[in-house]
Amino acid sequence: MSTSRNPSELEYYWKKFREETGEKYKDLFKTSVERGNREAKGSGYKDKAELRISKYEDKNFLQNIATEVNKMMPLYKEIHAYVRRKLIKFYKNETIMKDGPIPAHLLGNMYAQKWFNIYSIITPYPNIKDETNITDVMLEKKMEPIDMFMMAENFFYSIGMKNMTARFWKNSLIEKPKDGRVVNCHASAHSMVDGKDFRIKMCSTVDAPTLATVHHEMGHIEYYMHYSHLPYVFQESANPAVENQCKIIESAILSKCNMNQEMREGGRQALGELKSSVYRNFVMIKSEKFVEACKESLKDVMSSLPKKTYSSVVAPSYGGELNKPSRKTCSVLIEAENCNSDDARKLFKAQINPRKENIGILYVKEISDSRIIINCDSKKDRDKLMTTIEANPKFPKPTVPQRKNLQC
Repeated sequence: MSTSRNPSELEYYWKKFREETGEKYKDLFKTSVERGNREAKGSGYKDKAELRISKYEDKNFLQNIATEVNKMMPLYKEIHAYVRRKLIKFYKNETIMKDGPIPAHLLGNMYAQKWFNIYSIITPYPNIKDETNITDVMLEKKMEPIDMFMMAENFFYSIGMKNMTARFWKNSLIEKPKDGRVVNCHASAHSMVDGKDFRIKMCSTVDAPTLATVHHEMGHIEYYMHYSHLPYVFQESANPAVENQCKIIESAILSKCNMNQEMREGGRQALGELKSSVYRNFVMIKSEKFVEACKESLKDVMSSLPKKTYSSVVAPSYGGELNKPSRKTCSVLIEAENCNSDDARKLFKAQINPRKENIGILYVKEISDSRIIINCDSKKDRDKLMTTIEANPKFPKPTVPQRKNLQC
């Protein structure tokens, strides 16, 4: 998904991945949700979502998150429109609506979550050398996964934090096993709660995104190590956001991908202030030196900003949508009589302009060889869409699905 530029190949694997996961494990997922909700109710919560949100101790948590995501939306929409225009120019024969959604399989990520893998297509300055692309340098130096972990350890030690323990190096899984064992490759950090045994589990590849992930996960380990002397109940962060303050610093200020030394130095000073007063309103960039370094380094920042934007803005927007509480949605079903569902989906995207008609559409999905389903944001949007489709002679008559979870 990250390297291929063949749209047919990308679409094939995008579909196959979902056919081999979502549909097959749908019933298990439902069972998991039901069990989670039962356990939450046993602890006095309405459901598991309420239990998870309670950790933030904020009655208006969802509204506050929605507010912050909405603040990013104007910038996100501009980025979306820019990327869409670049993709239309690159994939000349693909059906990409000029003012509609971008086909997810073209965004360089299985979940359309981060877009920097297609940076070579969407770069605003194709003739300028990308100084932030360190993957090639890593490969030229013939680095191995262990080298990335040692770099991360040296980095954290250089700013006054701890080295990894002997058990960390012995027990961590940093590469995919070569003996055929099947493991969960999703990167994660773990404390075994004895104050000595800390581990990272991930299947590392030598590239810049993985290097950033290694630093992120080791940031969690640093957190665990610094609080390991406390009673168990106090080893957890005050809420899930506190622990990730380390992520903000390491990713945004002290990133190994940040080429400017003065900015890193300013970041270290800011980190020192934060370490001494982590609960002081989380003010981590008061440092005058950091601010001055930012001003002096404006050109460096601007040259690397576009690539960082495709993860730092897109990913939170993606996460905000993904983590919304589940809700009933309003759907329209189209039975394709003279063509298959894929052709019907492309025909819909080519003929119907939801934005022009001011219709809120969440997604268009093939559900069988001859049927597509169009998920709308509200009953009003669904009714408007049905009227629009009925007025178009190229489409068969739309219907409302009978499945309860697809009704308003």
